[in-house]
Amino acid sequence: MINAHRKLRCLSIAVAMMLLPVNVEGQDTITLQKAAGRGTRVSGRITDTSPTEITVESSGSKRTVSVNEIVRIALDGEPSGLKQARAALAAGQYEQALEALEKVQLPKSAADLLQQELDFAHGQAAAQLALKGSGDVAEASKLLVDFVRKNRNTFHFYECAELLGQLAVASGNYENATRYFQHLSNAPWSDFKLRSDVLVGNSLRAQGKFDDAIRQFDSALDAKAKEPAELRQVTFAQLGKAACLAEQGQYDKAIESIESVIANNDPDDAELFAQAYLALGSAQRTAKRPIDAVLAYLHIDLLFYSQRDAHAEALFYLSQLWPQLEEPARGVEARQLLIARYAGSVWAQRAK
Repeated sequence: MINAHRKLRCLSIAVAMMLLPVNVEGQDTITLQKAAGRGTRVSGRITDTSPTEITVESSGSKRTVSVNEIVRIALDGEPSGLKQARAALAAGQYEQALEALEKVQLPKSAADLLQQELDFAHGQAAAQLALKGSGDVAEASKLLVDFVRKNRNTFHFYECAELLGQLAVASGNYENATRYFQHLSNAPWSDFKLRSDVLVGNSLRAQGKFDDAIRQFDSALDAKAKEPAELRQVTFAQLGKAACLAEQGQYDKAIESIESVIANNDPDDAELFAQAYLALGSAQRTAKRPIDAVLAYLHIDLLFYSQRDAHAEALFYLSQLWPQLEEPARGVEARQLLIARYAGSVWAQRAK
């Protein structure tokens, strides 16, 4: 079984490496999103970066690429260890990513951007491990904060801000989370601004500041969203507001709103549906309907467990709800799984 598991991990990384861009010798290569043209690549020498764009020079001319269009980057002279780490990160194999990075030794002549990419990959892997419950939240946060302070013009700025916010949420430091998430509102892209509204709203909701959270969600709901990425964030705002309404006793209105999201969206969107069933579970739980709440949380436990934060929260409430349904053993099982899989999460701490 262990060998089979290792083979599966290696296969995941191998597939991820096949999807990484192959850079032309002597050039940096940027792969763009489908919206910018599927498979579109920009090759040349990266001459400048900022939180919002990258400048690429090729054949004497310069082109700027918007950061929100970028899928992947491959740098000239990129060591194999960094490539392996990128592939492992893409496959969700964060321990393997760190192992690959630890073996990388850049020459003194290496470009500054290579060192930046190495440092960011390290911080990203550490953060994802911490969010998974297998790493240290404080250490991962320090890596990312130090990275941003050292590289003010990094094109990973908004990624770092969101990761730092997620780490703050995981440790229960919602005020810091709000501060980090608010950085996204400064981005020039409307879907980032909407995501800031949603993330800040969720942070306020976690603090029990439901009126403030609703105002934040309404800011997103009132936006004139047209693009798919914008509309998706508006849907998250709808879920967040519904969860607040449930906490304020407006159960039926909240449940109707949540069920409309479930009925009208693609269940392949695991992040969206995990949040939908979390909101539904919360609404049913606060309405004193434990059976319906358990059914909602079980959707996450059985179908959307890849969404770690949502899964941890669902397990916490399942551990509380099962005894109410005269199933104490299942409650103990949910609690044990929560502590074993998400030991560093705020939900595991609450369960102890």
